[in-house]
Amino acid sequence: MLTKLRIRCSGSETTLDSDAHAVAGHTLVLVSVAGPASTIKALAAVLQTKIAAEFWMGDCFYEKYAGGYTCHKCRLGYNTWHMIAVADHKGILLDGSDTALWRELQSERFTTPLLRDWVPEIRRVCEDAQHLRRCGGHGCTTAVVRLDDATLDSLVSAGLCDGRLKIA
Repeated sequence: MLTKLRIRCSGSETTLDSDAHAVAGHTLVLVSVAGPASTIKALAAVLQTKIAAEFWMGDCFYEKYAGGYTCHKCRLGYNTWHMIAVADHKGILLDGSDTALWRELQSERFTTPLLRDWVPEIRRVCEDAQHLRRCGGHGCTTAVVRLDDATLDSLVSAGLCDGRLKIA
């Protein structure tokens, strides 16, 4: 299902069709849009610079992520482009699955040794403690990990001590 993304910037307004978007609070963290080449290029410029803009989907207002975005564009046909813009936030999981969480926990951000079998329990504990939050929106299962190495160390230590995590 397509929704209309309205962009207000520098006194002008334009609309693009969006097939997916994700929000954390009131911040737009992912958007997938299609439209005319000039509009897609303008949106990419707005997202990748400090230009002030407002984003609306229906009656909902969303803010731009202050850290910027990475934009991926692809030509679909004559004067029609598709773009996916993802906020440059280290903890974004484009897919909220256990596999995506495992890949994030194995990234260079974390040094805690883990076993793959621990991921469901780590997910449960992180969700309970608000260290892992699913994003709102539609058309995607994006999540945000708000966890540092020391916190992951303490979660794993606690899980090993109380028997929720086991070394097989």
